[in-house]
Amino acid sequence: MKIARTIAVFVLLLILWQMVCFVFAVPSYILPKPIEVARELIKDPLGLLKHFSLTFFESLIGLFLAWLFAICAAFLIFIVPKLEESLLPLIVGFKAIPLVALAPLVILWFGNGFLSKSVMAATICFFPLVVGYLKGFRSCTDDEVLFLRNLELSRTEELFRFRLMKATPFWLAGLRVASVLAVVGAIVAEFSGANAGLGYIVIISAVRIDTPLLMVGILLSAICGIALYVIAIGIESALLKRMQMEPLPE
Repeated sequence: MKIARTIAVFVLLLILWQMVCFVFAVPSYILPKPIEVARELIKDPLGLLKHFSLTFFESLIGLFLAWLFAICAAFLIFIVPKLEESLLPLIVGFKAIPLVALAPLVILWFGNGFLSKSVMAATICFFPLVVGYLKGFRSCTDDEVLFLRNLELSRTEELFRFRLMKATPFWLAGLRVASVLAVVGAIVAEFSGANAGLGYIVIISAVRIDTPLLMVGILLSAICGIALYVIAIGIESALLKRMQMEPLPE
C-alpha cells in the first residue's frame, strides 16, 4: 500500500511538472518537460547504467569502509575511556569540514580512480555509524550495568559479551542515515575529478547546458540513494529479526 501511494504521488508530480512547463512555456534549458527527460534516459541506457553502477559501487564500498573504521573507533573509545576526550572532538571537527573542501585533498592522496571516491563516501558515512555504536554501548539500563558489575567482567568482556549486541539497533539506525550520505560523498568526489559516474554526468551536462541530461543525472543519483537505503533497511530487518530485537523509530 505504501509503495502504491508513493507511485501515485510520483505520477501526480510528473503530471504537474508537465502542466507547468506547458502552461508557462518554460524553455527546455531551464526546466525540460518530463517527456524530454525520458527521451534522454532511453537514448543511451547502457552508458547510463555504466555511470550508475560505478557510483553505486563506490558508495557501497565507501559505506563498508566507514562501518569498519566506525566499529574500530567505537571499540577503542569505549575500552579506553580517556581517549573519548581527545578523539571525539576530532571526529566532530572532521565532520564539520565541508565535503567540497576535502574532496580535492582525497583525490590528491588516493588518485583519480575508484578508491578516492569510496574513501570520500566513507568519510561522510563514518560519523553517524560511530555515534550509533557509542550510543548503543551506553544504552544499558542501571539494572543491566549492575548485573555486569556483579559478573566482574573487564570492559572488553562487557563489550563483546553484552554491549555489542545491545548496540545493534543503534548502529543499524546510523546505517540508514549513512546509506544515503554515501552517495553524496561519492558524487562530490566525482565533481572534483572523474571521467565516469553520476557526478561526472551532472558536471558535464551543466557545463554544456544540457538540462535534460542534468535532470537524468539527478534522477539516477536519487535512485542510487534509494537503492542503498533499501539495502540498509534489508540488513537491519534481517539482523534484528534474527536477534529478536525491535528497530529504533526513524
